[in-house]
Amino acid sequence: MKNFAKKLALAAALAASLPASAAMVSVVDLAGNTDFIDFSAEGLAAFDLGLLNVNTVRLSLSFTAAEIAAGSVAFNTQLANLSGLGVPGVRFGFGTLAVTPGTVRGGFDNAAYAVQAGSGEIVALRTAGLEYYSAVVGDPLLSGAPLVDWTIDTSGLSASTAYDLNVAAVPVPGAALLLASGLAALGVGARRRREAKR
Repeated sequence: MKNFAKKLALAAALAASLPASAAMVSVVDLAGNTDFIDFSAEGLAAFDLGLLNVNTVRLSLSFTAAEIAAGSVAFNTQLANLSGLGVPGVRFGFGTLAVTPGTVRGGFDNAAYAVQAGSGEIVALRTAGLEYYSAVVGDPLLSGAPLVDWTIDTSGLSASTAYDLNVAAVPVPGAALLLASGLAALGVGARRRREAKR
């Protein structure tokens, strides 16, 4: 956690020294999550986010006229898993934005993620095990190869429009099924006890 705090402080200092006219990521609804910091700069949409649950965080992206004229903006983020529970991956909903995914890696163990792009959504799942620390999307710490930022196509966008970005941890498969089966077993047990008392 200390390394994460140091990196966060360094990134905050770097962001403070950048020009104000740049892409911006804003919070619409943190959905019970925490520690959102926007590190965007000219030509880059970037943020850090602490995830406490699997609820969808709703964010908003806006771009400058210069970024739209350039045709693309780099995208990266570091998503810290603060829940204490392992998650298999992260899900991004970019709405109408066209996004070309780059790399996703585990922040602690550098584990690989498989990135699947669909219509308006990109899902990154660990290739082995669960993520307990953080997911590094793109190259937020400017480490260079093999990390590659994602690319948001800004051609044809409007500088006066805010664009949707949704982020969520992917729940462990079967967790809801396990909970439902446990509750059903409790219900069956209670019913049997009631019938036995009659």
